[in-house]
Amino acid sequence: MNNNWQPIETAPTKGKILLFTPGRGVEVGYWYESELMWDRGWSSKKMQRSELPTHWMPLPTPPGV
Repeated sequence: MNNNWQPIETAPTKGKILLFTPGRGVEVGYWYESELMWDRGWSSKKMQRSELPTHWMPLPTPPGV
């Protein structure tokens, strides 16, 4: 598995991943198909167009796994 930041254009559209957004930093998110946009998953407020992630990375393996 590649643990380097990748361009957002190469991100998977299934499952949660780490997203990097300039000005916001790193957040867990996923592709929200019905809205055709990235979503943080923990907030009812969707990402604004000015908050689009530029890079992604797979989630790390949890401890003890």
